[in-house]
Amino acid sequence: MLLLGNRADAEDAVQDVFVRVRSYHGSLKAPVTLAWLYAIANHVCFDKAKRRAREEPWEPPELAELDPRRQGTPEDADRRALVSSVMDQLDRRMRDIVILHHIEGWTQEEIAAQTGYSRRTVGKKLAGFAELLRARWRKFRNLSSPEVTP
Repeated sequence: MLLLGNRADAEDAVQDVFVRVRSYHGSLKAPVTLAWLYAIANHVCFDKAKRRAREEPWEPPELAELDPRRQGTPEDADRRALVSSVMDQLDRRMRDIVILHHIEGWTQEEIAAQTGYSRRTVGKKLAGFAELLRARWRKFRNLSSPEVTP
């Protein structure tokens, strides 16, 4: 996956490696070694990467319009980056609660029923996220526009 950059291409490469190994099956005179398999895997990955580099990337205009990174102002990009950095700090369960509420649109009661937390606990976790986000936003605003004193 490191050579190809995404899981789908890596899975395709694994299948191609097995196809190539199978095609050599009758002509092998020496036992198969791990180094030989590694060499085949490298060649398959490099071939795929070369092929991908030659292909013209195509993106339907409808998809480009839906990409949130291409919409809004530079401040919106800053906000998205800020939210992303805060989300990265959360533990898995709290991140799930935040996603269910703010992205999926679930109510606190629905989240409580799904997670086993009380509605009050869900509310406290969402409030904690909001406070963490506010604090990070204040810090960002202070860094991006420092006050100059005469």
